[in-house]
Amino acid sequence: MTNASTAEDRRELVRQAFFLEYVTLVWMVIEAAVAIGAGAAGASLTFLAFGLDSLIELVSAGVLIWRLTSELRGSASFLLRNSCSCTAHKERLPMAGGDGIVHRHRRKVEKEMP
Repeated sequence: MTNASTAEDRRELVRQAFFLEYVTLVWMVIEAAVAIGAGAAGASLTFLAFGLDSLIELVSAGVLIWRLTSELRGSASFLLRNSCSCTAHKERLPMAGGDGIVHRHRRKVEKEMP
């Protein structure tokens, strides 16, 4: 397989990802509107929280579309810069679940081992 064909395959996969992400965006907008509307109408904190969660997911989808757009434009420098910044800030960002605690203890144990 040549580089040109793999690059074209990758572009096609990114186009498919765009389609899926746009479908997801439409779904999340409907989900957020219904949940927030139902929460406001019924004074339900649970529905409001679900709607706000959908809005957070919308922001996440927007970031993914931004990254996919950079991918289509061939902005490799963006991807390299992003991976470096993620590595640099990894220690300062809280991790979901217990991952942060596990990684800190693993590093501590590795340092103490001869």
